[in-house]
Amino acid sequence: RRKRGLRIAALEKLGNGWELAAATDAALHAVSVVNVAAFGADIRGPLLLDELEERASDAVDAASDTAAAAGVETIRKSVGRDVSIHDGILAYIDEYDVDIVVMGTHGHTGFDRYMLGSVAEKLVRSSPVPVVTVRQPREE
Repeated sequence: RRKRGLRIAALEKLGNGWELAAATDAALHAVSVVNVAAFGADIRGPLLLDELEERASDAVDAASDTAAAAGVETIRKSVGRDVSIHDGILAYIDEYDVDIVVMGTHGHTGFDRYMLGSVAEKLVRSSPVPVVTVRQPREE
């Protein structure tokens, strides 16, 4: 019986997910989750969500292209909507039987972390699979 290969879910900007996939001959899933709860009852909500979903899709496509240039095939590209990014990622892990998650983190501390929360921290604490975090450069 053939053993199923390693499945890596790399979140949006991939972190170094494609490098890990290349080194382990793993199946790569490029994933992004748009937080629908962030807009509440804002009348602009649907338009903003569509724009965010389009940006997320562009980021997933770019990440997939980066992986492809390194010879790594992305077997699934996904942009989902959920009540929280954290919950959306956990649902994806469960639905697609992911073995490891690779994600970027901005390394917010202090007040920024308190106000923005930390998807990476929540995921590290609650994920049923290992989570590798890669520090992303700060955007100006």
